[in-house]
Amino acid sequence: MYKILLLILLVLYGVYRTIVYTLFYYIPIQNGLSHYRGKLNYNIYKANGTIEYVEYSDKDFSLLIELYNKRENFISIPNVNFPKEKIDEVNLYVSHRMENHNDMTRFHRANRFLNEARKQSYLALKISNLIAFFECLFSIKNEDRIAHNISMRSSEFLFIYDKTILKDGTYKTLKSSYDIRSKYVHGDKLKDAHSKIIDLQLYSVNLDNLARIVYNTILDNNLEIFNDNTNIKAYLESVHK
Repeated sequence: MYKILLLILLVLYGVYRTIVYTLFYYIPIQNGLSHYRGKLNYNIYKANGTIEYVEYSDKDFSLLIELYNKRENFISIPNVNFPKEKIDEVNLYVSHRMENHNDMTRFHRANRFLNEARKQSYLALKISNLIAFFECLFSIKNEDRIAHNISMRSSEFLFIYDKTILKDGTYKTLKSSYDIRSKYVHGDKLKDAHSKIIDLQLYSVNLDNLARIVYNTILDNNLEIFNDNTNIKAYLESVHK
């Protein structure tokens, strides 16, 4: 059942442009973890900040299984000594305490920000979390001009795997989104240089689409380098220094 939960996360993200992150308990069993009980206590929003009712077919769930089988080894977080809670005289693992930040790879940390972006209807905060997703994947420690370098590195990366994704367009979307995040977290008005109100929906949708392409590119090409803290710097410098 634990694997089924991960399957749902993958399909909802890759196919329906949303992702669910739930707080569940798990019962430890011989061959893994079994779902016990849980609660989804927030809404999941589309890239433009709205909610849409979606139904899933048998075909969708067949695709879900296919996707998971292809990606299971890459997305699995290494097992650690997970904390337990005693509930109704049963020792249970608690999912929101099962993933320690310091135990995660660069890719898994990026995925956390992606999860947070999916929960947000407030677009400035959604954009801020999406930018953090790109920073987790494409940043190099102690480098200057972070916004420029990550925007350049992301655009170069995408162009390597899909020549139809123009580098200039990707760069402009990311760089402008960085400016939005900066204004938001510093308490400024979300207006451009001409005092025109920024179209947050446009930037959120475009940035979300780029994040999805990056996410699927990493998984579909099994780019384990994003789980490799030792050699990631050399790889990122080869994409753009």
